[in-house]
Amino acid sequence: NYSFSIRPFTKETGDLADLCRTQLPVLTEPIVKRDVHGMISIENSTSRGTVYFTLNGEEPTRSSERYTTPFEKVESCLVKARVFHDELGESRTNSAQFEQLTVAAPTVSPGDIFFHKKVDVTLASQTRGADIFYTLDGSEPGASSERYTGLITLTGDTKLRAKAFKKGYKPSAGSSS
Repeated sequence: NYSFSIRPFTKETGDLADLCRTQLPVLTEPIVKRDVHGMISIENSTSRGTVYFTLNGEEPTRSSERYTTPFEKVESCLVKARVFHDELGESRTNSAQFEQLTVAAPTVSPGDIFFHKKVDVTLASQTRGADIFYTLDGSEPGASSERYTGLITLTGDTKLRAKAFKKGYKPSAGSSS
């Protein structure tokens, strides 16, 4: 909110009247954020008015999409948001550019170790719903490699490599053990 002082002249004498103080309500621009899971939230800090947004770089208007709850957007996008109020007008536009999310690289547990006879290995990715694919011959894994579904038992000299994939995301970096 902004406040300022007004010193009006009196109509009869042309002198300064007593000091008046007023406060103008202001619509602040909304805050646009995206979390590691791709959920975009738009905060209206004044809690006045309605937030409208675009994902294509155009200026938001009252006919743009109305923001109500966080939504998922993992692809690259430019979010622009603005608050509109019937009496107070509109806020300035706030924008945020987001790059396409990348799947978190799989973790291999246990990591690089020497073992006798056999060892059980697990793979995991911090990205919810990511599929992990792996190879045991040291080659680069792809979406057509063996899909990880549970414990992998390794015997002998093996070079395990893994990569995670999820629709809409860039593939992860590779992991190896």
